[in-house]
Amino acid sequence: MNTALDALTQRLRQERLALALLLLVVAFSLGALRLRARDDALAAEGARLADQAVAVRQVLALQVGAARSALVALRSELAATPGQASGRLKAFAESTPAVGDVLRLDAHGRVLAASRVLPEHSRVGPLPTARASDRLVLLPPDEDERGRRRLLMLLPMPDGGWLATELDAAHARAVFGAVRYAADMRIALAHGGGRLLLTEPPRADLAQIDLLRSSPAFVAHRDSGQDTSVQRAHSALSTDERLFALTTLRAPMLPLDGQIEFATSRNVDAVLEPWRTQTLLVAAGFLAVSLVAAAGLALMQRRQREAMDRLRVEGERLELALRGADLGLWDNDWRLDHGTVNARWCEILGLPPPDGRDMRAVWLERLHPDDRETVIATERRHLEGRSPSYEAIYRLRHADGRWIWVLDRGKVLLRGADGRPLRMTGTLLDIDKRMREQQALAASERRLAITLRSIGDGVIVTDRETRVTRMNTTAERLTGWPEVEALGRPLVEVFRIVNQRSGETVANPAEQVIATGRIVELANDTALLARDGRRLFIEDSAAPIPGDDGAISGVVLVFSDVTERYVARQALRERERLLAGITDALPGPVARLDLEGRYRFASAAYRDWFGLDPATVVGRTISEVLGEPLHRLGLPYLRRVRAGEVVRFDLPLKTADGQQRHAFVTLLPDRDADGAVCGHFAVTFDVGELKRAEEALRASERRLRALLDNLMTGVVVHEPDLSVREANAAALQMLGVPDVKAMLARGADDWAVVDEHGQPLAQDELPAMRARRSGRRVADMVLGVGRADGRQLWALCNAVPLHDDDGRLESIVVAFADITARREAERLERRLRDTQKMEAIGTLAGGIAHDFNNILAGILGRLTLAREDAAASRPVHEHLDQAMQAGLRAVALVRKILEFSRGETGAMTLQPAAPVVEETLGMLRAMVPGGVQLHAVLPSEPVAVRVDGTQLQQVLLNLATNAWHALPATGGRVEVGLERLDASQARAQGEPALAEGPVAHLWVRDDGHGIAPDVLARIFEPFFTTKPVGKGTGLGLSVVHGIVQAHGGAIRVESRLDAGSTFHVYLPSPEAPAAAPPPAAGTAAAPRPAASGARVLLVDDDPIVAAVHGQLLRRAGYLVQVCDSGREALALLERSPGGFDAVVTDHNMPDTSGIELARRIVATAPQLPVLLCSGFVDDALHAQAAAVGVRRVVPKEDAYERLAPALAAVLAGEGDS
Repeated sequence: MNTALDALTQRLRQERLALALLLLVVAFSLGALRLRARDDALAAEGARLADQAVAVRQVLALQVGAARSALVALRSELAATPGQASGRLKAFAESTPAVGDVLRLDAHGRVLAASRVLPEHSRVGPLPTARASDRLVLLPPDEDERGRRRLLMLLPMPDGGWLATELDAAHARAVFGAVRYAADMRIALAHGGGRLLLTEPPRADLAQIDLLRSSPAFVAHRDSGQDTSVQRAHSALSTDERLFALTTLRAPMLPLDGQIEFATSRNVDAVLEPWRTQTLLVAAGFLAVSLVAAAGLALMQRRQREAMDRLRVEGERLELALRGADLGLWDNDWRLDHGTVNARWCEILGLPPPDGRDMRAVWLERLHPDDRETVIATERRHLEGRSPSYEAIYRLRHADGRWIWVLDRGKVLLRGADGRPLRMTGTLLDIDKRMREQQALAASERRLAITLRSIGDGVIVTDRETRVTRMNTTAERLTGWPEVEALGRPLVEVFRIVNQRSGETVANPAEQVIATGRIVELANDTALLARDGRRLFIEDSAAPIPGDDGAISGVVLVFSDVTERYVARQALRERERLLAGITDALPGPVARLDLEGRYRFASAAYRDWFGLDPATVVGRTISEVLGEPLHRLGLPYLRRVRAGEVVRFDLPLKTADGQQRHAFVTLLPDRDADGAVCGHFAVTFDVGELKRAEEALRASERRLRALLDNLMTGVVVHEPDLSVREANAAALQMLGVPDVKAMLARGADDWAVVDEHGQPLAQDELPAMRARRSGRRVADMVLGVGRADGRQLWALCNAVPLHDDDGRLESIVVAFADITARREAERLERRLRDTQKMEAIGTLAGGIAHDFNNILAGILGRLTLAREDAAASRPVHEHLDQAMQAGLRAVALVRKILEFSRGETGAMTLQPAAPVVEETLGMLRAMVPGGVQLHAVLPSEPVAVRVDGTQLQQVLLNLATNAWHALPATGGRVEVGLERLDASQARAQGEPALAEGPVAHLWVRDDGHGIAPDVLARIFEPFFTTKPVGKGTGLGLSVVHGIVQAHGGAIRVESRLDAGSTFHVYLPSPEAPAAAPPPAAGTAAAPRPAASGARVLLVDDDPIVAAVHGQLLRRAGYLVQVCDSGREALALLERSPGGFDAVVTDHNMPDTSGIELARRIVATAPQLPVLLCSGFVDDALHAQAAAVGVRRVVPKEDAYERLAPALAAVLAGEGDS
């Protein structure tokens, strides 16, 4: 027993020693494990920090890349349309989420335009000297005028300036907030040169910190050459030791000139705080296990089963404790319906240590309402045995009122025989930071997605196998592929690109990026073939996406539709080639120079003029190319053009071939996009030939002016709009104006232009107007023009239109000669011919009247004898009276013919006009055919006129006859009217020939066919007639016109074709009409005086007249002997000298005239009285008769009543008449 006891004691001692050694080994093992866990914790935290840093770098890379793409697009817009830069920058800043202020800088850093208002003379600097068009230059952080910290990104402009924008600090801070998961965590963003841009939490002294000098971690990272590294060192921003994860954004990740450094760090002590807690828990567990082991060892024999059960339970607890390091522990005893927790559980919720109360009730009270149902259901499934364990993520209310996320795990450790749960134990892990970081990351992802969709360029993201993983809406629109359909497809299927010129498929840019690890840009002639068949010109760049291990995990493609810009660029290139060809084709030099006078372009003419290759001229100054003397000569003009003025001047110079040229130079300001003068253009022409031509032209113009001024012909030059350009001296003299200005001052109506017939000429018929309208020469046009002095100029005009080389009307030349004198001579010649014609008519009328009067003398004589023989009461007496009246009218008509032929008028007496009108109508009614209605319109009061009644009757007869003849064959209406007009009414008629006072207005109106306008102008001309030959003589209206004018009156005609005509006659009308005169011839012959049987020798070659006159004389009581010739009468007188008391002789006889017979009778027998009787008596006949001693002259037409009384008076010894 002792041995056994000793053995047992020894065994127990050995067991205790073994237990001690075991515990020591376990302690050392746990210590080693905890040290390794510390290193692992630091490594894991470093990797976590590095992951966050890389994630931030990727976000920043997208932000910077998006900003660069936007700047490239903005640069293209500004270069294409330079105007309104500030407005474009402002719109760009407002529409682009990844940028702050946007600036337009010149080459010296001066701010030319900005997206917001900046102080004057703002500038940025210093600027880099080297520049690449595709690289984004990163300037070290500085402070703007508002004291804000900023990092400017610059993109070169084609004109030497820069387009700048700031990295959006607010966006960066949002990203920092998304990745900052611990309170002790510090985040910093710096330039590659060591200057800080921003930190989280923020600091105010960033400008004084230089990381290259104060941060060992920063220097170690730069020296490592790695994109991402983890360093452990003391912080430059605080004095504690920290764990740093640093990453660099630089080329070739993006086309950058410069680097952006991003660092995340945590305090080492804070990082190891969970490890310390876990270590304490492990130590506590180790001690507990040691105690339990010791107790178990002591009680092993006595309570083996309980010990084993306890050992198993404690083992499971230990296992859970080890798994749930830094975990809150909970234990639910379903038998007691009571829950217990450890202190860590309470710490997680900010509660005091457990005090024995039911913590399950506390747990249920703090469970989030939205999570309660799900969590209880999950727990119930495990309690019911439907799940192997219990695990749930939900929210619990912290003691400070906030909700925290926890991970709750548990398991039923003890069940009853019926399977009911008796005891359940679990752990509670605080995952609030991780959940919030995941939510922040998800929010960041959403913001990134929004950013991608808001970018105007298309963005496609692929994996390493170049399969599409993401694309924005612009990419969907341009490719025609919705994102949901494109995801997972090969890039070449969604993004089909070809070379526009060759049509060949372009290599997959994503594959090139993965193969080279560099950014790839497409050629300028790349076209995208959209899914719907569209062909778009694009600009594209593909950049690698680095993975956590530094390897390329994918590719991002950014492309934009530049179809319009491509077409515009092609057109611009074509226009530049065309302009270069045009300038080279110009005979003179063309150049473009900057403000310093250096050539930026020179045309091919510089080779011909100055012997210089245009390529060698570019970059040189004016003095170097043209020489200092010419440069000094042109300085004043250069100052003016640089001030914005267009300058033109002449410059004599000698070219390289020794030729002296007369250059005409034009300087035009060259302005930049903002309208500022940045240089000038110089265009030069050799105008020597032009100068010589101008001088020759001036000499020719002087000669032409001298010729025009000395021409006798008037010349007027009209512009195409018919305004007067110039006129020569002869034209001004003919028109009666001193100069062209006075000529223009007169209106068109002032010239009173008439045609050759005196009718007003319309403006469209003037020579210049006709020449312009027809485009041909207008020749020999006769016009009458009213001169400025009131006289009329008659001119013979010619108008010629002149056209330029293109056929456009240049001017109209009107030449005219003064034919006023010639026209007056022609008028006098016509008048002389008319006079001669009238004389011939008078001679003819005299012969006709003589013969006709012989006939009338016989008729009237016989009528007189018949009336004496017939009793007055017999019916035949009335017929004889009518015949007598007709004969008397015939006598009057013959007398009027004689008066017209001699231009004489009859005696005018004051008499009423109405009886003459009525008598004329009575005669007309016996003449007009059936169907013609004669209508008289006569006043109730008498209208007196001073006229020759017979001539007035002749006027009315002629007008009424013409009106009757103008009627159609079916008949019509002729109206003859009379009215009296007072002085004012007469004045209103506008007839200048009428004297002041009242007038009698007679008119003859018909409703016939009217008178044509061309005929109307000539109707009063003698012998003008429209009637057929034999139907009219053309004397009727000319006689009427003459009678009216002789009576001091006026005649006017109104006519319209097919509407009839009206002739108006206006004659002076005295105020008090006189009594009507007795009829021109009585109804009975005057009583003849009784004769005393005197012997009368009657000589007449007309037997009828001789018989009638002999019988009249015999009835008067005379003894009459008739002879039929003058020879017979002379012979009879010679045979019987005293056989006769008187001789009555005819004037016109075949053998001898009555004048000759009387002269011979008077010569031989002076005492024998001689009476001359003739059918044509005028003043000349009276004079001739008186000269030869004729006692009386008696017209034959009056012989029936005057011959016997005249003979009786002569025989009675009364005076001659």
